[in-house]
Amino acid sequence: MKPFPTPEALAADESFQTWVRSPDARSDAHWNEYLRRFPHQRALLDEARSLVRHLRFAQPDLPEAEVDELRARLLASLETEARTPKTVVRPLGRRWGWLAAACLAGLSLLGWWWANQQAHATTTVATRYGETRSVLLPDGSRVTLNAHSRLRFAENLGTAAVREVWLEGEAFFSVQHLPTHAAFRVHTSRMNVEVLGTEFNVADRRQTTQVVLVEGKVRVDPANRTVAPAVLRPGDLVEASDSDRTRLVQRRVRTDAYAAWREHRWVLDDVPLADVARRLEETFGKPVEFADSSLASVKVNGVVSTQNLDELLAVLSGTIGRRIQLQGDRIVVGDSPL
Repeated sequence: MKPFPTPEALAADESFQTWVRSPDARSDAHWNEYLRRFPHQRALLDEARSLVRHLRFAQPDLPEAEVDELRARLLASLETEARTPKTVVRPLGRRWGWLAAACLAGLSLLGWWWANQQAHATTTVATRYGETRSVLLPDGSRVTLNAHSRLRFAENLGTAAVREVWLEGEAFFSVQHLPTHAAFRVHTSRMNVEVLGTEFNVADRRQTTQVVLVEGKVRVDPANRTVAPAVLRPGDLVEASDSDRTRLVQRRVRTDAYAAWREHRWVLDDVPLADVARRLEETFGKPVEFADSSLASVKVNGVVSTQNLDELLAVLSGTIGRRIQLQGDRIVVGDSPL
């Protein structure tokens, strides 16, 4: 096992891509061992993970139809140039004439291509571990990004016929309804969410994507087209997971428990300690290890502040009666009783 020189080199590694997209116990163990051997590469690994996740649902710069149109226009321009008589001082010859025609055609299409690219221009906003950020979109909608999350949106969002954004991580959306009734779509790795004007939370994490509707009405379309879509009403949660790709799970929940992170709080209502550990990793970027594996199923209850990691771990320790503490660059759960 050797360290990777750049994030791009790590993102190109097939085993790393598989781990990011479909993690399991074996791949988790391998890359946790990698971080143990090369702890200085944690930032490099995080950047490589973001690269892989971005490529997972990245859009091409131009739709295929527009690429075909550009090709057809270029060929038509070449044919036109070839048929048009030219007055020249020195004959260029057939080969050089075609080359000149190609250059002229390319220049004439450059302006068109640039304008087309501007229509597809996007902006990306990202948060670090332990950071939340509020973003006002061009259409007046507001998005609050949770820690270690990334949002990409078109710069012409306010005038687009369909408003589209792409999310990695977790975000709370307050969507502005427009007079044009333009739909608003959130694309994630496992599902797409479509609304007109509403408030909802989307969490697209390692193995699961969840949508919780606070207000309004949304439609959720799974990326797996063989699974039926779901329509949510306030208080509904719908979930798609890598462990079961045959269905969407839908249930009623307390919405405040899923949106409290915006106020730097977690509302824990019979939450398994294993899920709390996952939140710690996603929010603070610290791998969590259980000294006693049986503690993973212990249920945790209460409302805890997430503004300070040491204080959060102290509160969780008191809740389960076992010590949870930061040791170096990792969090160890239950290595000794309080």
